[in-house]
Amino acid sequence: MAIKKSNAVDGKVYTFINGKTGMTLTAWEKPDGTVAAEQSSQTGLVNQQWKVEAVGEETFRLINEKYGKALDTMFVGHVSGTPVHLWEKTEGETQLWKMNALRGSRCQLIHAVGGQVLDVIAMSEEEGAGMQIWEATDGETQIWKMSEVKPEGEKKAAKKPAAKKTTKAKRTCKTK
Repeated sequence: MAIKKSNAVDGKVYTFINGKTGMTLTAWEKPDGTVAAEQSSQTGLVNQQWKVEAVGEETFRLINEKYGKALDTMFVGHVSGTPVHLWEKTEGETQLWKMNALRGSRCQLIHAVGGQVLDVIAMSEEEGAGMQIWEATDGETQIWKMSEVKPEGEKKAAKKPAAKKTTKAKRTCKTK
């Protein structure tokens, strides 16, 4: 089932953790200035945070919080095996994604143009493995756990402490 804009994901920031490797979708700047989409075992980094921007009823753009660039397919690709990287935000279709909701905050990120799914290249479990789009196989490398990043200073509601039980005063017997 596709996640729709009405599901209140628009404008929120998430991390995406791979179902097979447990690694996080991460943006890394390369020496040549390009920004790659890879998986990383490190956690809590700003380059692992993705703002979801609704573009249509069921389409989104994923913008990396550190670089301000969108998750995009290389060379305007839309066939299986096309590598994924980050690029300046454009109006192009290669930056559009759909989210197929699964159980337990898990989803598939589906490229809106060709319908392929965001996948780890060669099903790699290695640190720094790159991303690609590939036909849906229901493989765990195509499943991502979405975890919302709360804004700084926003904390979970504190639990109200349990009410203390009142104890009855013990009567002491006085002896004469």
